[in-house]
Amino acid sequence: MREPQIEGKMQPVKPSVRFRSAALVDSVISNGSATPNDSIASVDSFVLPETDGFSLDGYADARYQSMTEKGIRRLCAELLDLKKVSAEEMQRNVYANYTAFIRTSQEVSGLEAELMTMQSFISTQAALVQDLLGVCLQSSSNITLVPASQDVLNFEEDPEPTQLEIRIQSLSDALDVLLAEQRVDEALAALDEEESVISYLVQENSADASLILVQSALAERKSCLIEQLAEAAQRPFIHTNELRKVVSALNRLGDGSRAHTLLLNSYRVRCKNSVEYLHPICTWYTGAYTTSLARVYFSTILQASRDSVSIFGDVPAFSSEFVLWARRETEDYAALVKKHILSFSAVTGGLRAALDTVEISVGHCSLLEQEGIALCPLLLRLLKPCVEAAMEATWRFIEETVCSVIVTDNWNLNLSPNMLVANRVSYSMTLKLSISAHRLNSMIQDLLEDMTPLMCKHFGGSALDGIAHLFSKYIEMLTHALSGPTENEGKTGLKNGVNVRMAVTEAQQLALLGNATALADELLPRAAVIISSLQQANSKEETRRRAGERPATGVTRLPEQKEWRRNLQQSVDRLRDHICRHYALELIYSSDAEPLVTADLYLNMHENDKEQIWHKDTMPSPPFQALFLKLSKLALVAADVLPGRERLVILLLMRLTETVMMWLLDDQDFWGDIEGGPVTLGSTGLQQFVLDMHFVNQVASYGRYSSRQMRQAISTMISRVVDVFAATGLDPNSVLPKDEWFEDTSKEAILKLVDEMSRSNSVSNERDPDSPVSISSYSMHSGQGSP
Repeated sequence: MREPQIEGKMQPVKPSVRFRSAALVDSVISNGSATPNDSIASVDSFVLPETDGFSLDGYADARYQSMTEKGIRRLCAELLDLKKVSAEEMQRNVYANYTAFIRTSQEVSGLEAELMTMQSFISTQAALVQDLLGVCLQSSSNITLVPASQDVLNFEEDPEPTQLEIRIQSLSDALDVLLAEQRVDEALAALDEEESVISYLVQENSADASLILVQSALAERKSCLIEQLAEAAQRPFIHTNELRKVVSALNRLGDGSRAHTLLLNSYRVRCKNSVEYLHPICTWYTGAYTTSLARVYFSTILQASRDSVSIFGDVPAFSSEFVLWARRETEDYAALVKKHILSFSAVTGGLRAALDTVEISVGHCSLLEQEGIALCPLLLRLLKPCVEAAMEATWRFIEETVCSVIVTDNWNLNLSPNMLVANRVSYSMTLKLSISAHRLNSMIQDLLEDMTPLMCKHFGGSALDGIAHLFSKYIEMLTHALSGPTENEGKTGLKNGVNVRMAVTEAQQLALLGNATALADELLPRAAVIISSLQQANSKEETRRRAGERPATGVTRLPEQKEWRRNLQQSVDRLRDHICRHYALELIYSSDAEPLVTADLYLNMHENDKEQIWHKDTMPSPPFQALFLKLSKLALVAADVLPGRERLVILLLMRLTETVMMWLLDDQDFWGDIEGGPVTLGSTGLQQFVLDMHFVNQVASYGRYSSRQMRQAISTMISRVVDVFAATGLDPNSVLPKDEWFEDTSKEAILKLVDEMSRSNSVSNERDPDSPVSISSYSMHSGQGSP
């Protein structure tokens, strides 16, 4: 054994603080004052009495009791100075001797290892000596001479160790050596060999008690070996190959359940240690952190699965334990991913981060499926609430953005502002929309660009629902932009405090409807087509990966998409109905909220006996003339604001006409005065009412917006008026001309009103030559329905 060599020379240590303090105290008592230097100089002369009955308290009382208060304070101050000086000296000593101390510690550690090796060698030699001693005892038993010395007698009286005891002792020493040298396989082989030998001997001679004791000793040694291996497996930074050897050894020793648990726990600790070094520092690509995180977790699960199968085989109990462990690891991964996603806002790409996370995670899970580990359903179930929350945040962000734009929207329909700078002109850029509708459409298209086939498969329905919700909110904003008789001019506010610019003119009001119909009929359904195509692409990809399986059906979600488009159309219908009610109120009520169509309009005509004059210059009632002028004006404005959207305009005018007629049919005050009022309906009033109804029918036929509901309402009202007149005892057929007369009269009235509109527009064009509305455009539009 070699001696430790210490390089360098350790610095001498100065006198301790205790002796220096005692010297200072003695100096203060004798001289009244002292300095630290004086005390240090007197250390060597200070010696405590070396007696058996020495008492420190008595010595202090006898030596320092006579000190004054001033002396004690000075003593305390000097002691504090000495304490500070001693601390500095101690620090300097540590710094000066630290390197030598480290070298000494390393030498001591090397000596300890050599001592362990020598101990194992000595144990081996001791076993050999015991074997030789047994041989000597056997040879000496054949000698019949009686020893003369007492030492020999005492030696013969000692019990002689058996061969089994010697063998077990040798095995214990050999196992100690093998384990110290980390030769686990050789230790297991030796232990198995001895167990087989002892088991054979027990079967041959089961009555021998020593064999049973030896067998229990082997079991105890085996238990100690298991504990040592388990302790080695729990080391945090154990190498993978060493971990496999330790776990395999535990399994061979019969503790497979514990070995499998230690294997999984080791991989769990290793995974956590790896995750601690990952930090989401990348801001330009949100998937960098997720990719690293997924690689750590799912590669750990894959490696643990392979080690479990290679060491333990396909045991159901171990497989179940591994599945539960993999699920816990997946839940931990999902928790970290959720925390990462929630750190992004909708402005900084929260939905993009969520979609990238799911795409990356599912991609790694698909690799595990090749090993028979199906974690995708669990992972999608864990991440779905997070993705939906990111989608909700994105919907709110889009809604807030559109609200901020709609405040300044002038409701003029134009092409997309990005059309001039885009490299490729899309279909959405060729449609004329207002700035708020363009912003809503562009943000939805940007969102769809982030969708992948996999995302459309699992979250396509949520995306469509969110788009429908956004459209419904936008329709609500458009509805608040309509002005009414009782609404304030200028701006109106929504429930969330956002102000919306009012649509005052007919062109602006028709632009509202143009925005809604363009989004619902053309742009948003294209979003559904994109999602459907991505779903089909994902289905084809899965079919290629799963050869032999039938391709998935119903991927296009046709029933759901039909219902989705129906919801969009219902939102547009609500806006159209609101516009129709807005126009109908202008036609039915005056600015003072008084009804314009009353029973007096027809009941007061019975006193007029100038029937011939009425037949010569007959015109519809003023409210119905106003209806014709309103419809004509809307048609003219729509021809300029909504070119090529004739069907939209026809549906609007049809709905407006139906609204007015249905209101008149359901007006209880009007029919109460007609049917049961104090004034009876005369022949002239009957003729005027029938003419008004035929006039409305002819106007709707000219404009091609006649509907069955409107015609039924007109027929019902004519029948009721005729019945009221017949109740007076007069024959309605005797005073009513034929239907051809009413039709001709209605056509003549339409021509007269058209001429008036032409003269009125000519005057307005002279005042404003840039006016886009002309009577010729209406003549072309309405002439297509002329008889």
